Amino acid sequence: MNYTREEIVVLLHKALNEKLMDMVEIISAKSEKISANLYVVGGFVRDLLLDRPNVDFDLVIEGESLDAAPEIAEIMRKEFGGRIILHRRFGTAKWILPSKLANELGLDILDFAATRSEFYEEPTKLPVVQSDNIGRDLYRRDFTINTIAISLSKSNFGEIIDLWNGVYDLNNKRLDVLHGKSFDDDPTRILRAVRLEERLGFNISDRVLVMIEESLGLLEKVTADRIRHEIEKILSEDCPENILARLCVLGIGKAICDELDCKNDRWLMEKFALVRSFDFVNNISSVYFGLWLYDLSEEEIGAVSHRLNLASSLKKSLIQVCRTKSHLNVLANDINPSVIVEILDGITEVAMQILLISTNDAVVMENIFQYYNKFRFVKPTLNGDTLIEMGLDSGPDVGRILAKLRAAWLDGDIYDLESEKKLAMKLVGDN
Repeated sequence: MNYTREEIVVLLHKALNEKLMDMVEIISAKSEKISANLYVVGGFVRDLLLDRPNVDFDLVIEGESLDAAPEIAEIMRKEFGGRIILHRRFGTAKWILPSKLANELGLDILDFAATRSEFYEEPTKLPVVQSDNIGRDLYRRDFTINTIAISLSKSNFGEIIDLWNGVYDLNNKRLDVLHGKSFDDDPTRILRAVRLEERLGFNISDRVLVMIEESLGLLEKVTADRIRHEIEKILSEDCPENILARLCVLGIGKAICDELDCKNDRWLMEKFALVRSFDFVNNISSVYFGLWLYDLSEEEIGAVSHRLNLASSLKKSLIQVCRTKSHLNVLANDINPSVIVEILDGITEVAMQILLISTNDAVVMENIFQYYNKFRFVKPTLNGDTLIEMGLDSGPDVGRILAKLRAAWLDGDIYDLESEKKLAMKLVGDN
């Protein structure tokens, strides 16, 4: 399908609110004053033509140098407020909008980038950047469907720039790269290809599948943070389990780290769907991650944590899951609340949620629910000072007796302050 300028203008007005359209016209006028052209590119244009929502509104400035984008961003900041984050090496600037303007426009940040070309001296390394025209700028991008630009300049507002057959591939639901060295330039595009294939319902072209297979070895050279960032993006998708399964089939997980050659069977599909059904799961990506790695040993979790440079909090949760799995057979019985607390006390909410969702045993699930909703909040009324006043020496015995008092409350052996004091006096006397 070919689009006229008039059709694109209609789509833009449909996708952007009136205030944002007005702001685009202002930025276009500012760009014209410094003899620069304004475009919107990338994912926003792709999704605009697919009639999909996308607020990732990236503006590209075609000027005389890499300074064009930072200059426009600074002009806008001076007139409307906010603050600017600059990356002059790449000719980019983020305009953090003031809160009132952000509410009016429906977004918090506007990204500006100067048109540029890139040269990779070595695979996986950051590129050498230089100012260039819009055509060369589009050529450096990952997939043809992300190379489509729309002019926002007054003279040709709404005109599509499609130099690499992006519209054709959109129409044919085809995911293709621009050139044979695309994955050499940036191996993380391998993960991005699988993520976009699933999200858009497209098919990776046969040529690109061969390129992926030939480029898998490059992934081991990519830094931990860049790989982890791509995995985090995958886990933020609507149905990440399908993407993880595809990574497994294509050998991508194993290429990143041997331990990431995880099973991706019906169990995982069911558990990920279950995560989305629970409204108490706040950190959904971490719970996904724990379910994905559920079968791994503590040593294997350590290897994955090192390869991906996982946050210490997530690593802690994953290790707690490993250590607690061996006690699930105990939780499968009708046991006292104090035993449940002994097993589950101290583990993070993420670890608890992973354990809860991973089990198919109704008794285990009920015991974890009871801990999560009730038992963990049960505490003795008395405290250490009270025990010392009863004659107990300060030291580790204080904590031990408080633990016994808590267990007695949990198991119903005491039921009010008087019975708690009576038991406390006996424990202090026995001590």
